[in-house]
Amino acid sequence: MTQTVVGAGLAVFLTVVACSHSDGTPTTTAGGTVDLRSDRLTGDQAWQSVVPVCWTGNGDQAQRLFREPVRVRTSATADPIESSVMAMTQAQPADTDYGSMWSPITSLGTSFSRGVITLDLPSTAVSQSLDADRAELAVQQMVHTAVAAAQSSGLVTGGDLPQVRILVDGESGQEVFGSYSLPDKLSADPAALAGVSLEPERLQVEPGVLTVSGRVTDPVHDVELTVESLDGEAEVLQRMAVNQDYSRAETAMSGVEVTRTVTLEAGTYRVTITATDADGKALSDDFVVTVAEPE
Repeated sequence: MTQTVVGAGLAVFLTVVACSHSDGTPTTTAGGTVDLRSDRLTGDQAWQSVVPVCWTGNGDQAQRLFREPVRVRTSATADPIESSVMAMTQAQPADTDYGSMWSPITSLGTSFSRGVITLDLPSTAVSQSLDADRAELAVQQMVHTAVAAAQSSGLVTGGDLPQVRILVDGESGQEVFGSYSLPDKLSADPAALAGVSLEPERLQVEPGVLTVSGRVTDPVHDVELTVESLDGEAEVLQRMAVNQDYSRAETAMSGVEVTRTVTLEAGTYRVTITATDADGKALSDDFVVTVAEPE
C-alpha cells in the first residue's frame, strides 16, 4: 500500500467505495468517505465517525482477519453495529493487501439483546460462490466486525463478548456463499485474527518524524518494526525490537498495540512488522509510505 503524507500531526484515514470480482477479490475505485444510507441524510443530518471493520488478508495470511478503523458519514443516531457491518460491505481497506468477500448492501436489520447481536442480511450479501473455508472466514469477518463495533461503542464492557446470530432475509440456518450453513449463533474466533498487523490508517507524521502503529493478536515473540528506505538502493534504516513476548491472555480479542516513532528525511519508505508465532512460523505485514516535505 502507498500513502503520501504532508505536514504536521496528520492522521490519515483512507477508505473507498468497493465492488468485487466474482471470486471475492475487491476491485479498486476512487477514494473518499463511505456514505452510508446517504438517501436519508441531508445537510446537518450528515455525521462523520470512525468505525471498526475487519478485512481478510491475502498471501500467507489469506485465512486471517485484519482490523482497521474506517471513516463513514452517517446519521448522528445511527446504530454503531449497523454502521460497521455496512462499511465492511461498502468500503475498501486502506491497505490494498486486505480485502472482503461480501457484496455491498444498503440495508441491514440489527438488534442486541441478552448478549446476542442479531444481523438480518439481504440474500444479495451472500450471493457469491466461495469454498467452505473462505465462506467460514467471511462469516468470521462479519462476526468480528459486529463484535468490534459493540466493544468500541461501549455496548459491551468487560471480558464477556457477545455472540452473533446471522439471518438471511429473516430466516435462520441458511446456507451462505453456496457452501456454509449458518449455525444458530457464532462466537468471534480469536484464531481468525492476524497474529501481527500494521495500522496504516493511524499513521502520524510531523516534519521529519513518522509514528507507526502495529497490533499483536496472537501469542508471539521476537516482535520487530523495521523501516526501510526505498529511495535508490533499498536500505534498512531502523530495526526496532518490541521487547516483550505476548501470551494469549495478554492479546485476547482486541490485541496489544505497539507503537514506535522514528526520525526520517523526506522520501519513500517500507514499514514492516514481523514476529514469530508459537509454532515457529514467521508472521509479517508491511506498507509503503511517502513522507513529503512539510508545506
